[in-house]
Amino acid sequence: MGRGKLKMEMIEEEKSRILTMKKRKKGLIKKLHQLTTLCDVPACMIFHDPTTNSTSVWPEEDPDKVRSLIEAYKAKKNDPSGGVREYLLSNFFDQRQRQAEEELEKLRKNNVEGMFPTWDDRLNFMDEAQLRELAATVRGKAENHNQQRRRERKH
Repeated sequence: MGRGKLKMEMIEEEKSRILTMKKRKKGLIKKLHQLTTLCDVPACMIFHDPTTNSTSVWPEEDPDKVRSLIEAYKAKKNDPSGGVREYLLSNFFDQRQRQAEEELEKLRKNNVEGMFPTWDDRLNFMDEAQLRELAATVRGKAENHNQQRRRERKH
């Protein structure tokens, strides 16, 4: 049985928050180990525990590997050819704004299509004579409407 969706907000009760942090840290370490083992991806994790004001590093058994990964990251970050891409808070809000604008445009388009449908499926079942009759009726109504507008402009 799956878990329900959690609200992404700070856990108010301190004991529960500390316990959750320890469990999630274990889970992150497990996932990182799986990623490095199964996909042969070099990775490390630096975790600061605010309750004990301590910092832990994974993998603990190989601090040189962690240092070399950090140095490689710094070198790519400073590389002008654009090795590592930073994702800042402003990037996040820009992306959210673009997504919202795209969604709004889709909704506007759907709204217009709903108000002014471009095709009536009943037309598919009419024969040529019925379609010609419909076209003549529409032309007549359009002409009446135009004449009425001309009369209103004169007055």
